[in-house]
Amino acid sequence: MTIPITAYPTIIEKYSSYFSKYFNIAAFEHFKTYLTGLITGGKTTVTAISRRAISGKNQSSLNRFLTQSPWGRKVVSNGRIKTGYGIIDDTLTHKTGKKMKAIGKYFDHADHRYMPGHNLVNSLYADKRKCWPTDHRLYLKEEHCKEHHLTFKSKNILACELIDSAYKRGLNIRTWLFDSWYMNKLVVDRVESHQADWVAGIKINRKILRPEGSIRLIQYLREQVPKEAYKKVNLGGKIRHYFTKTVIVKSLGGRRVRILAFFNNYEAYSCRWCLVELAYTLLMISQVNCTILEKVSNQISTLGKAAEKTSQETLKAFVCWIHKQLRSS
Repeated sequence: MTIPITAYPTIIEKYSSYFSKYFNIAAFEHFKTYLTGLITGGKTTVTAISRRAISGKNQSSLNRFLTQSPWGRKVVSNGRIKTGYGIIDDTLTHKTGKKMKAIGKYFDHADHRYMPGHNLVNSLYADKRKCWPTDHRLYLKEEHCKEHHLTFKSKNILACELIDSAYKRGLNIRTWLFDSWYMNKLVVDRVESHQADWVAGIKINRKILRPEGSIRLIQYLREQVPKEAYKKVNLGGKIRHYFTKTVIVKSLGGRRVRILAFFNNYEAYSCRWCLVELAYTLLMISQVNCTILEKVSNQISTLGKAAEKTSQETLKAFVCWIHKQLRSS
């Protein structure tokens, strides 16, 4: 069921005021409407959200808010984040519209097949409490760039841009985290150029340099590291066996790095747009700032529950609106 938007949920009214200085009055209403549409689910296209809004906001005016209004995406986004760990990751957003710009076919590792969509390279901030999206770049395939006379940029180049952007925006990030795709000389060089550390997954086919020559990491771990070299550690109540050693990685230009391997479990690391990022952030804030009663009753323990609670508020407001309309008719 698609619930009409007759009033802004508590989470929007409570936290959107922090961003009012970035908009004029009309744009601020569009801002709150769009965030409400994103958080309360259903189709999140501009047309779908505008149809849900009882306040009379039509699709064209909401679309102008996203495409022509003078508010600055980066300024609004910077209002959320200041310091912490940095994370680089990419996501595939499935798209079905044939007229949508820059659609490409990308391999979806969850469905194990190629799917049409947008491929975003994202930067995130993380601290001991939560993980927040900070910025993104849209990855465009090389053939698309040639067709539209655009400069092709690989995912690694986009990752470097996001790293540079984080420091230009004043984020005090001392350590970056990313998966094995981004563990290459280009990205690592960029991180270290900002005097920052990094932690990354590593592909097991990477070559490490030994006095007797190069050897693939998986071969080294299987053939030259005895099981006795693995030490026990308690992780989340489970006993794991790990091995750590400093090695020289050939693909990183001969850098010496510290590797961490788990016995029989070679693990990698597990960290839309500006308004989508902000909607995500508001849900995160609602979790952090929820009352003790809400925590105990498990009403807002996950992002899904936080979004569900917000949707219930929207439904309640709709029922009250219907009651008001019936009384006044």
